[in-house]
Amino acid sequence: MKKGIFFAAVLSATIFFAGCWNDVFYSVRRDVPPEDATVSGNITSITRYTVSKEEYLVLSADSGVRYKKADESGHGNWKTLLTDSLPFKFHSYDYFAETHNGEQLIKILADSTTLYLVTAAFSNDDAEGISKPSAIKLYGAEISDWDEIGSNDWTTIIGESESSKYFPTSQRQDDYYYRTEFGIFQTNAPQQNHRKAYIRTGSSDVTYYELCGTAEPKKTTVVPQEVKVDSSVANCAKSAVWFGGKVVFFNTSASTTNETYNTPATHFYYAVSETVYHSTEFGKKEKSLTAGNVVSALMTCNDALIIGQGNFDAYSSTSSSGGIRKTSLKDGVPGSKTVDFKTNASDQIDNAYCVMALLNATPDKKEEESDLYAAITYMGTGSSSSSSGGSAKNIGLWSYYPDRGNWNRE
Repeated sequence: MKKGIFFAAVLSATIFFAGCWNDVFYSVRRDVPPEDATVSGNITSITRYTVSKEEYLVLSADSGVRYKKADESGHGNWKTLLTDSLPFKFHSYDYFAETHNGEQLIKILADSTTLYLVTAAFSNDDAEGISKPSAIKLYGAEISDWDEIGSNDWTTIIGESESSKYFPTSQRQDDYYYRTEFGIFQTNAPQQNHRKAYIRTGSSDVTYYELCGTAEPKKTTVVPQEVKVDSSVANCAKSAVWFGGKVVFFNTSASTTNETYNTPATHFYYAVSETVYHSTEFGKKEKSLTAGNVVSALMTCNDALIIGQGNFDAYSSTSSSGGIRKTSLKDGVPGSKTVDFKTNASDQIDNAYCVMALLNATPDKKEEESDLYAAITYMGTGSSSSSSGGSAKNIGLWSYYPDRGNWNRE
């Protein structure tokens, strides 16, 4: 089955991205002065979380857990949760002892009460001469004050002894890649009470669990909107949204709604490969448009549906065409074709870059009035000899702020 949380992409990106920076090619992108990069790395999610009735955005980046108030519109506002406040030590390798220590933070999620951290521990595969994931772990905490949270305030929901039950992994026979046989995803709705998080585990015999705060995950039944995507995938949910008073699941990682902080969703949107669909009722769909490349993420504005692209099943940049595109949105209904940005979005996030996550912090506003975020990466080795080649310096978070009027490095 297709696998869940971009695990292979995250690991390979962390170790092997080593492209060169070229100021000349950067400067020709609409002649926008570059901002200093403050949030870098392979960011697999941009998560909404409520702390003491204030809305925050939380993600995993270069310095670990990063957070900011959702209504802070401007560059350089991200803060870092102190490492002493975390329930684990960050991964390192002792070359003399030949041992892995600590864990790699690979994803952050949330529901209406709890912030969740997903980490990976590693060990040596001496037979193959490589490293392998030895355990995937899940931690949770209900945070009421960012400055007061400590390492003892986190609960180990899924530890090493339970890892294989919820988070099985396996090595492909035709290469050295370890693949995940699980997925962990969230609704990530603007309204706090509409936020849920889930685990999908197994390959052929799939089981779903709902995360229940710091308690043991609860088995649940899931019927995706697309019950059958192709002959090999019958029930393999990868994402979910809150819609019509319940959670709607999808066999694809790209889904969203037009919910705002103050109004319920009237439409939900999802993509299967290159095709974007919209609907107002579970079990029904209407084709919106064909985006041209595999769609990896979606977000809405009052007047636009933003489409992130990237094929994370590909192993090279030549087969993982990415970029960012958009179509119009009128009364919740998308246009039938993509339209050009008036901003520099497609210049900054061109088809060399795969979009891992999108989020609009102000979903009730029009595109050019919104605070928008995109997490991007690239596959392969990148290039320093072409403006369309991926650069390692660009891997991380990008943003658009109305006062600045352009997309730039966050």
